[in-house]
This record gives sequence, C-alpha cells and structure tokens, in this order.
Amino acid sequence: MRDTPLTSDERARLPEFITHWARIGLSAQPIEHSAAERAIAALYAWAGLPKPRIVWAPCPMTALLSLILYSRLRHRGGADGSTIALALDRFAEPALDAAVPVEAHRQIRIAVEQAVAEALACVEALNGGWPAVAIDLARRGMLGVYAGAVSLPLRVSLRQLLMQPVRRRVRPLRALLLPTLRTAVEVGLSRHADPACFGAPRWLGTAALLDYLDRVLGLPLDRRFLDTVEGCGLFWPRDGLCFAAERPSYFNWDEAGQLHCAVGPSVAYPSGWSWWHRHGVPLPRQVIEAPERITPEAIRQAAPAARRVMLEHYRAGEPVAGIAAYLRDSGARPSLFVPGSRIRRRDRAPGRPRHRQCPALPARQEGDPHARRVDRRGIARSEKPACHDRHHRRASLEERVA
Repeated sequence: MRDTPLTSDERARLPEFITHWARIGLSAQPIEHSAAERAIAALYAWAGLPKPRIVWAPCPMTALLSLILYSRLRHRGGADGSTIALALDRFAEPALDAAVPVEAHRQIRIAVEQAVAEALACVEALNGGWPAVAIDLARRGMLGVYAGAVSLPLRVSLRQLLMQPVRRRVRPLRALLLPTLRTAVEVGLSRHADPACFGAPRWLGTAALLDYLDRVLGLPLDRRFLDTVEGCGLFWPRDGLCFAAERPSYFNWDEAGQLHCAVGPSVAYPSGWSWWHRHGVPLPRQVIEAPERITPEAIRQAAPAARRVMLEHYRAGEPVAGIAAYLRDSGARPSLFVPGSRIRRRDRAPGRPRHRQCPALPARQEGDPHARRVDRRGIARSEKPACHDRHHRRASLEERVA
C-alpha cells in the first residue's frame, strides 16, 4: 500500500490532469460515433453485459425523454407513430414545459419520436436485466482496488488536489444539466425508467483520479472506464440498449470563466435545448435576445440575481429606462433608496396593516406576582430586569451563608 505523501514531481503533474479532464467535460467537439460505440460496448463487456444497440440523441434531454417513453411502451412489444405521439403528449410534454424553452419543444419532440421508434425496433433490446447497476458495481470495484492500494491520508489529499478542482471547473455545466434532467425525471413520472446517467461530465472527477493513479502512481487499472468517459457524453444504459447524447454545440464564457453571451445562448445543443446567461446569471431568452419584451410581471417573478439584470435592460434605449421605468410602469416603490433594496407595491389591500401587530395579552393587574411585560415585538419578558434578578439571588445566597 502506498502511504507516503506525493513527491514534488508527482504534484507538478496534477495541473496537467486537471486541465485535460476539465477540457473533456467542457468540450464542444462533435462525438465520433464509431469510437464512442466501441467504448460503450467495451464498458458493457467490462461489466459482464452483452453488446448494446446505441441510439443517439441530439441532447441529454432528448435521450432522457426517449428513455422514459421507451420504458413505458416496450412492454407492449412495439408501437406505431400515433401511439408514440400520444405517449409523448401524456408523459413527455409536462417535462418539456418544466425544463425546456418553448422554442425548442418541436425539435425535441421530433427527435424523441425518432429515437423511441428506433429503440422499439430493436428486438435484441428486450433481454431484461439491470445494466446500470452492473456498470456502477464494476466502477465501484475499481474504486475498491484504489482504496486498498492507497492510504487514507493520500486519498484525502488526492481528492482535494485533483478531484475537487476538476469538479469545480465543470460545475457550470453540471449545475445546468443535472438539476434540469432531475426535474424532467420527476415531472415525467420516471418510475418506469432508470434515471441513472453515466459519462461526462458526471464521472470526470473519478476519471481524472483513476487516470492519475494509472499514469503517475503506477497503479494498473482497466482503462475501458476512462475511454468511455473521454470519448462519450452522457448516456443511459438499458438492457441491450443505450441512449447516448451528443455534446453541446458551443459554449460562451466571459473573462472570469462564467457562462456569458450578450447576443444569444451561452450553451446550446443541436436540438435547440439552450441556456442564456449574463456573467453567470441564468436568464430567460427574451432578456438577452428581445429585451423590449420584458414586462413588470416577469421582473417581479424572477430570481433576485436575474431581477437585477432585467431591471438594467428594461426599456433599454428609451428616454426613461431601467429602474425608473419599472417604478413608473408597475406602481412599485423601493423601501429604501439603496442598491439591492426590496420593492414594495403601493396597492396594498385596504385594511391590511403595514406591520405585524403584537398579539393581544391579558391586562396587567397591580400586585400580580406573575405579571409580564411585552416589548414592541410581542415577546414577553419578566417584570424585573435580568441584572436585578441576578443581584437579588446573589444577595439571598450571602444572607443564607451568613
């Protein structure tokens, strides 16, 4: 077991692996399908599974929705186009409404119908089994070999020096993909589907660690896992079938390394599934591409960070723009004229108190030993100050001692 700390030469190679695997996670290069299919087939073989049929989708959302519909329809032994369209309306449309811009619905629907029809046509895909569990167990077995060959202090050091920096580099993309896909899973009633997705950018930290162990520390490991992460995007393994997604078409970043584009999407997939950012702040599409369509109601419903950007673009180019135009159009006023102050509406309901009132308490009676006083916040406190009670207790103790 290796229990000595990393040497200076070994530490000097850490940035090389951080940069390499972060570049893979944020790559916008098209996936080479033949090489990716060989890598996925090798991963299946590594887990003791037969070679799968690969169904490609233009984005992870299309692959996930195709998986959900395929899992629901496959037990019927097949389905025609009308059945797929009805299932898409019933189960996938709510997920699209919750996680995908309206402009991309039509393209994603067409791609999902094609992917599901191709998957249902694969007779060899109805073999049964749980490939996602088998692949994950094989990955855990490799990590078990690593845990037995490296001491705990060195594992902690490698996690801090290698795995966490890689995950921080790809966190913007992970923060976009995984919560959005999770929303689609919850809305799309995925109890009939296996929502476990593998590949980049999810496995990048583990892949960087295992690659470093193999090439620098000399721990021999099976590289089929690494080849899959390096050559593929996200994919969902099924029994005899695998739904694989393409990489993004492009990324746009600012000087600080945050997602940003002033004229269009900051991240876009071939299917039209996109996000819009301004210096790392996620925004609706119209804020970037059509700021004249920003409404006071949309500003009120936006998150605080997005609200500030929307206020900056509100009525842009007009004589009265920004916060002044919003106050004029919405009838709101700032509670304090300081940056970041909250905005209150003038149209408060008649009779509604401005501040919370103290609860009604019984009237205080003279000479009542249990009488209480109530401060302006409605919090009851003792009749005598705490300092008086403390001195009184001390004096009583001195009298008893005397």
